[in-house]
Amino acid sequence: MYKDERHTGWRENFVTRFPSGTIVTFYFNQNKIIDVLNESKEKSKIIEKFLENIQTYVCIFNEEGKIKFVNKALLDDLGYTLSEVKKLKVFDLRKFDKAIDLKEYLRNLQYKDVIDCNAPYISKTGQIIWVKSKVYKIKLFGENNFASFSQNINYEIETEQILQLQSAALRATVDGIIITDKEGNILWVNPAFTKLTGYSKHEVLRKNPRILNSGLHPKEFYENLWKTILSGKVWKGKIKNKRKDGSIYIEEMSITPILDENEKIKNFIAIKHDKTAEEEAFRELKVSEEKFKVITQNAIEAIITMNENGKITMWNPSATKMFGYTEKEALGKDLHLLIVPEKYRDVAYRGLNRFFKTGEGKVIGKTIELSGLKKSNEVFPVELSLSKVLIKDKWNAIGIIRDISKRKSYEMMLRDKEKRFEDLIRLATVGIYRFDRKGKILMINPALVRILGYTDEREIL
Repeated sequence: MYKDERHTGWRENFVTRFPSGTIVTFYFNQNKIIDVLNESKEKSKIIEKFLENIQTYVCIFNEEGKIKFVNKALLDDLGYTLSEVKKLKVFDLRKFDKAIDLKEYLRNLQYKDVIDCNAPYISKTGQIIWVKSKVYKIKLFGENNFASFSQNINYEIETEQILQLQSAALRATVDGIIITDKEGNILWVNPAFTKLTGYSKHEVLRKNPRILNSGLHPKEFYENLWKTILSGKVWKGKIKNKRKDGSIYIEEMSITPILDENEKIKNFIAIKHDKTAEEEAFRELKVSEEKFKVITQNAIEAIITMNENGKITMWNPSATKMFGYTEKEALGKDLHLLIVPEKYRDVAYRGLNRFFKTGEGKVIGKTIELSGLKKSNEVFPVELSLSKVLIKDKWNAIGIIRDISKRKSYEMMLRDKEKRFEDLIRLATVGIYRFDRKGKILMINPALVRILGYTDEREIL
């Protein structure tokens, strides 16, 4: 492109050697070329040789649209030979708007010296070639013709489309983005920045990102940040900033310096990822873990967890006290080999395989009585409450185990006492019976049966 006091247009430089040995340099100004084309045939031949070799597309056609001349640059990009093109009309090469009357278009050309025509060319294979064109009315080859000079703008259009896609991507991303000048003044922000901070684009333009400063970081923090990015390096880190409403949020931010052609910093791009919810969830998880740890460490019951491979992943102090294994001895061991009596293992493993596949089992969510095995090989009665938890798509189990040896002993003692009491009642010579609150007789001894004149207690009960 060139621009002087009177004209604006395209200009190409071209050097050629004629058969006489003369070397001629052309400075191609399309307006001047048209003047020459309208002059003598001798000059026209020189210009035709020049036009044949320039990169600007040149197409000359007559009043009916029949093509008279196409230069090499246009032929190469269209994929036609010159003989093929001369059998066509200009309307076959260019994609005009369907609403345009082509005959009317040609008539309009006759009444104007130059018009703009941006209808794209269509290659032999159907490819669209976008152009910017000017069409001139000229006198050539002994008749009125028109000369079209076109600049291929496919690259510019593709570049513009890429830029539009990039801009759309930046606007659509969930992370906040800031673009600043080298002093840190904000030039552009995306919608995600507004959602994150509460500031609209117009509220922050030409302002410094320090408006987000929460005051929760020391001066040295920001000095190190600026030292890093001014040295041309990328800074990454977590930072606590303040929203427009005064609330604090946590973001993970990276700041990248953008360099110009002289390797000097001209802009900074900051990408801000909101970590507030994640940090809060992490803190809640830590609190939950601490609570769980306190509960398990101080629980009277043994609390044991087992992973998808049947290995022990947690073993609390009460488990050590109950089974005799230390935490170090138990972790990573096969739970059933360690604490299940041998005669029950086959049944336990069958249920375990089903649980790993489906997360279901007969004892899941229930409390049952089983037998446990101590390190000393002592078998003892336990009560097991078993629940399940899905960790990384794998079923794990949590067992709460109580030693019920004493309870079983008391139950046995109670049953023994009840039996002895019943024996005493049955052997008594006086009549004895027991009834509930509603007066229903629950038990009657033989002596009372005889006293009442019955032969069998079932006649009374």
